[in-house]
Amino acid sequence: MAERHRIEGFKREGLLPIISLSEFGRGGRSTVDWVVTVYPFHWVPAGGARHASTDARPDGALAYPSGTGVRVLCGQELVADNSELAWLWGTCTDCHAAARRIADC
Repeated sequence: MAERHRIEGFKREGLLPIISLSEFGRGGRSTVDWVVTVYPFHWVPAGGARHASTDARPDGALAYPSGTGVRVLCGQELVADNSELAWLWGTCTDCHAAARRIADC
C-alpha cells in the first residue's frame, strides 16, 4: 500500500515556520513537523545563469516574471527569464557565495 501525505497545518514558532505533514501508510497515521527556513533572497534565471536577488518579487509572485529587471547579489542588474529552460542554467558562483554568506548567518 502506497503512503499518502497531506499537509495538516502551518504554524510559527518564533521566526521559523513549521509545516505539519501527516503520513498515512501501513502503520496508520503519524504527523511529522518540518521546519521551513525562509531566506531573504530568491533565485532568478537571468543573463544566462541562475542568480540570487533580494529584490521584492512583484505582487507576491513565486518567481520573478520574465522581463522583470532585478539587481542580483553579484552586483549586476539583469532581466529575469522565467522560462523552463532558464531554470536549468548553471549557478552564478558570486551569487552562490553571497547567498551562502546570508544563509549561514
